Amino acid sequence: MNNRLKSLRKKLGLTQTEFAEKLGISQTFLSSIELGIRGFPTEIFLRLIELNVNIEWLFTGQGEMFKPLPDEKPLVNISDPSGTLSLAVKLLSELPEEQQKDCLHFIQDKKLLLDLLHRVEKLENG
Repeated sequence: MNNRLKSLRKKLGLTQTEFAEKLGISQTFLSSIELGIRGFPTEIFLRLIELNVNIEWLFTGQGEMFKPLPDEKPLVNISDPSGTLSLAVKLLSELPEEQQKDCLHFIQDKKLLLDLLHRVEKLENG
């Protein structure tokens, strides 16, 4: 994973200092992660998700370095017996566009993390 983090930094055209600043850590700490001396704190994963990094690629090396942009097609024929989805859409529609995008990214990231946790559980349970 440490080599992929370094590859990501170079792909973004950032120095260790610049990348560390984006991640909210010191350059020294970033250097120790890239060298494999230190592990990844959870906060770094969250910041990488904000940069649209494909966390599955970071963990496994599989897939693209960055997540594809969300499909812009509207959803149709969604079952919503409890009304939860309708309420969520209503509340979302009342937010400014930038906050709508933030909410969408949060939901996408939450789903990705849950999918990764599920995969890890499957691997641990054989």
